[in-house]
Amino acid sequence: MKSRVLLLWSLGLGALMTSSMAIAQPIAQPVPESIPKRPESLLRQPVPPFEVPYGEVRERTLANGLTLVALEDETVPLVDVAVAVRVGSQLEDQWDSTSDRPAPGTMSMLATLLRRGGTSTLSVAALDEASESRGVEIQSFGGRYRSGVIGSAASADFDMLSQWLADVLVRPGLDSSLLARYREATKRSFPLRYDSLHAVADREWNALVLGPEHPRFRALRPSDVDRWTQSALRSAHQFYYRPQSTVIAIAGGVAADQALDRFEQLFGSWQPADVDEPRRQSVEHPAADAAGARDGQQTIVTPRAPGFYQLVRDIPQGVLMLGHMGSERRSWSDSSADAAELVAEILAGPGPVSRLRGRLRDRDGLVYSVSGSVGVGSSEPGLVQIAWQVDPANGLAALSAALEEIDRLREQPPPQKELDLARGGLVDALPTLFDTAEKIAGRYAEDLLLGRPHDFWQRYAGRLARVTAQEVQRAAASMIRPSEFRAVWVGPRLPKKELRRLGFQRVEELLERDPVTLAPLP
Repeated sequence: MKSRVLLLWSLGLGALMTSSMAIAQPIAQPVPESIPKRPESLLRQPVPPFEVPYGEVRERTLANGLTLVALEDETVPLVDVAVAVRVGSQLEDQWDSTSDRPAPGTMSMLATLLRRGGTSTLSVAALDEASESRGVEIQSFGGRYRSGVIGSAASADFDMLSQWLADVLVRPGLDSSLLARYREATKRSFPLRYDSLHAVADREWNALVLGPEHPRFRALRPSDVDRWTQSALRSAHQFYYRPQSTVIAIAGGVAADQALDRFEQLFGSWQPADVDEPRRQSVEHPAADAAGARDGQQTIVTPRAPGFYQLVRDIPQGVLMLGHMGSERRSWSDSSADAAELVAEILAGPGPVSRLRGRLRDRDGLVYSVSGSVGVGSSEPGLVQIAWQVDPANGLAALSAALEEIDRLREQPPPQKELDLARGGLVDALPTLFDTAEKIAGRYAEDLLLGRPHDFWQRYAGRLARVTAQEVQRAAASMIRPSEFRAVWVGPRLPKKELRRLGFQRVEELLERDPVTLAPLP
């Protein structure tokens, strides 16, 4: 809704400006003497220090542990609300009892039905009709660590929006007939879920790096979907959707105190269900080959050995992924995480500095696209992953060039100009994280959910400024380890001799899998 209003407003402003310009005298614009031929040649202009606009944010913690965050914005007569709960798919993996463990996908389906499954007082059809007639938008979401509901409405409908959000979150209907349709639709989608090369490569790479039964990768089977019952979803909701794990952010055209009072009225009586939370165990990230079991079948549950693994297909375009497990942030003041962010930006970031994009795509024209990350996780280890799409004729050349760029960053500190440009790109993007009241309140609430200090972003530029070129080089050397690379190639067969020359002593072929059962095909 907000985007449509802003679009109409901007179009109206554009028409007004065009009308004014038609009667104004043209003003000559200076023409730059020269335009750099490459992004890394740009000269960054000084940018004033950015002040994180948290000053007007109001926070209130209720007696039941729920936290409210509110920020008033009088510029637009709209209100946005985001409800986030510290629950997600990772909870499916951490129960001690295998028999009681929720099936994979349970938490995601629960998040979907929070909105789509009606409430205890409103049927699915009634909620949909009422929402559409008043232009009130409500959506639910579910991720690995966070689930919840977001909503938006005209400020005049704030009371209605807040009431519906309370019903959806605390008293969900979880309509059984709709759940049955979702189960069948999910099963019907299985034959198509690996239609893209990237999806196939990602499936096989995760299986190599984490193991196919590791919680972070574990793919759905039809038997998992059959366990998505209404009682299973209600149990998961009772166990995990609790006020002390919830943060609500309200932003827009409603007074902050009014918003806080309204949500305290609606959520203040919410109490956790009188059930014991299941005991959970930590999820390990093993580092050696071993065998495990699922559904009575022996499967590899830990990473395969480093090497180059080919899923041979006679196709005109190939996809390659390579990398390994990353690291985990030790604290929010961990300087190694700042260095890792600069490593990722220099090697394969989206900004003006990207060695892999600059060489593989822009200079040498070897690949269609390239992306990468040097992951430092906040709740579990991240992933170091580099991927590209390429004409198979250029497959070996692209791989060789990528490995050369990785080695160069690991062995030599980046030039100061390159480091400054990478650092400037990150710092200059900081204001875009706080350019609306919705983003400000949401970022503040995210701080609370993650345990991140509120001054994290205020100190962000200073922390990056203290990272030296030598620290970037050392971070690259410690965080990117070619000897641990697992590479997956989906495309025509590449010669073993050349792959071994590039350092991959183990070169194996992977079997095609049935997209439904994931069993290897003969």
